[in-house]
Amino acid sequence: QESLNLGGKHAHIAIITGANKSGKSTATAAVAHAIVCAQSLGIAPAQSCRLVPFSAIRTCLNANTKVVDGKSLFSASIEFADNVLELNRRIDGATFIATDELFNSTEFSRGKLINEQMARLLATNERIIGIISTHFASATELEKELSQDIINLRAHTHDFDGTTLYHVTPGSSEAQDPLELIGASQLLRAAGLQ
Repeated sequence: QESLNLGGKHAHIAIITGANKSGKSTATAAVAHAIVCAQSLGIAPAQSCRLVPFSAIRTCLNANTKVVDGKSLFSASIEFADNVLELNRRIDGATFIATDELFNSTEFSRGKLINEQMARLLATNERIIGIISTHFASATELEKELSQDIINLRAHTHDFDGTTLYHVTPGSSEAQDPLELIGASQLLRAAGLQ
C-alpha cells in the first residue's frame, strides 16, 4: 500500500523515474484516472482520495495519438507544454497535469534540457499540481533546488513468488540515458552504442 500526497503542505510536483517497464507510465495514468473519476463522478479507484476540485485537468499520457494528426512526437510534446502554461495563465484555481515521457523523441541532451525547464516552470507555480514521468533522471536534481515544490519518486519492480510487483517509492532512478535502460540489444551493439 503506497500513497501520494501532492499540494498543500506537500510538494506539488512529483517526478517519477525508473527503468523501462518499471511502472512509471502505469502509475502516472492511474493517478490521473483516479483524479478524473474523483472530480467528475465523486468516486476514486483508491483506498482513499481527498482533493480540492481542479479548474482544469490536462494529461499527455500518449503523445503518439498526435502523430495521427500529422504532428511529430516532439512537436506534440511542445504543443502540450505550451498549452498547459498558457491555460494556467488564463484560469483561476488549481490545474492538475500528468505527463508521460515528454520530449524523449528528440536528441537526448536537448530533450533533457527542455524536460528540466518544463519541470522547473511547473514547480515554480503553486497552482499546478502534477506528475511528470520521465527517463530523464537528471530532472530529479531539481528537488535539491526546489525541495518544497518537487518530490522525486522511483518506479521499480521485484518478483514475489513468480509475480512481478510494481512499486513507486521516494527516491530516484540511477539510469539516465534511454540506451542504458534498454539492456542488451543486437542492433545497438552493431551500431557501436553498446
